[in-house]
Amino acid sequence: MSRLSQFSLAVLICILAASCENYSNFPIDEKPGVSIDRGMLGIWRNVEEKQQYNFFLIQDYKDVFNPTGTNILGDEYSGEGQYRDYKKFNYYITEADNSAAQTKYMQWTGFVSKVNGATFMNLSESYIQNNEGLDLESGTNQDKYYFLRILSINEGRNIIKAVAVQDSTLKYLKNTTQVRKYIARNLNNPTFYGDTLHFYKISNYHLSLKQANRVANPKMTTR
Repeated sequence: MSRLSQFSLAVLICILAASCENYSNFPIDEKPGVSIDRGMLGIWRNVEEKQQYNFFLIQDYKDVFNPTGTNILGDEYSGEGQYRDYKKFNYYITEADNSAAQTKYMQWTGFVSKVNGATFMNLSESYIQNNEGLDLESGTNQDKYYFLRILSINEGRNIIKAVAVQDSTLKYLKNTTQVRKYIARNLNNPTFYGDTLHFYKISNYHLSLKQANRVANPKMTTR
């Protein structure tokens, strides 16, 4: 897996770094149960990011798997299966790294969990085929989960403040129940988290990854 340039100075660098120990082998919830907030869909940038052309695209099930009415995963996934079962709950997040000559993309699957009223995003690497001819990086840690606490989202759904959970004990926990209890115990522990991250939405567009790059960077040569 190639290293992407500096993205979200805390959580996403940590996730991509092989030495990152702030992961869990289990999500907070065994299955997602909080429906997606469609106001979260769109193109986002991280305020702390130094590379001006990089961005995140947040999509839903239909955007990724069924954009034209024909499920691109084929019949194998048309019935039961996590993609179909979780379509009301999963966010599909793509990082676009435009720091080199060729744009690189890394994919994440995320879903929300609530812990004593606090909102957390469970993030895991994923690799989802696409029909846009784009160069997608293959996730190598699909069984590892990283947690981002959403501190606030403004009413207009275009500004997010969040912090990454940065605790190396998580990887020793044995199941989702232990993960949930451990996070609950440390909910207000400032040493449990990394630096505060700030994201702002630059567009509500979320249908096509290739087009999202054009929307995010209209002055940049398409690649």
